[in-house]
Amino acid sequence: MAAPVGGILAGWTNENTACALIGLIALLILLRLLRRLPLPLWVWAGLLGCLVGLGLMLLAPGELARLDGAGGVGGPVGLLRRALGLSWRLLRAFWPGLLVWLGLLWAFLRWPGRDLARLALPLGWLLAGLAAAYAMAFSPELPDRVWSGPLVFFLISALSLWHTLDWKPSPRPALRLAMGLLFAGALTFSLSRTLPKLKTTAAAFEARERLAEAQLAQGETRLVLPAVHGSGSRFDPAEAEGDLSEDPGHWCNVALARYLGAAEVRVEEN
Repeated sequence: MAAPVGGILAGWTNENTACALIGLIALLILLRLLRRLPLPLWVWAGLLGCLVGLGLMLLAPGELARLDGAGGVGGPVGLLRRALGLSWRLLRAFWPGLLVWLGLLWAFLRWPGRDLARLALPLGWLLAGLAAAYAMAFSPELPDRVWSGPLVFFLISALSLWHTLDWKPSPRPALRLAMGLLFAGALTFSLSRTLPKLKTTAAAFEARERLAEAQLAQGETRLVLPAVHGSGSRFDPAEAEGDLSEDPGHWCNVALARYLGAAEVRVEEN
């Protein structure tokens, strides 16, 4: 019972990572069938659950309204154009990791007595990451946050490939300390650049809520509020172009109106 219920929840969580998960389970089933290995019932139940969860999410009225409001999926030409754009963004963002991955693959292929079957797991996770990325070709919008899924799959693939080499390095304590300080410094630098931007966005959200409360206290149900414009940082919850639409029927405006308990939210004219 846990497999189908967990599959539904996993498939109902996120579009692109759900597609990757379904592809990964399908690949596992294919490999076991080719090797004539038995397949437990929970594997099929989990796959069916993921498909049901993904269908529930993609066919939900809110999801369809969001896609239509953003321009729709588009035809084959639009899909191809977005897929090519995704390829360029993948190379631009992941090229250092890709070089590391290819280096690990080269080391594995040169390893004496290598067993090519051990590449199944790294390649499976790599394909899952690609599926998670290219699934976004069906979406007219591509916020930066969607890259977290492909990145996680890619890191798992690289670590799996590392483990196929059976290397057991024993770094010196000084090297461990240096690497720890390097990562701590990088994290501190990132936080010092990002936190002030997030603080500004948070202040804008709080100011808008105070304005909404003031209008509601005056008996207004059709609110006129400013859109919150984010900093452009990938960690910012608000998009740089603003989180509201000029159309009060847009799903973002409708969601904010429901949250505030208002009948309608319109964007304040500048």
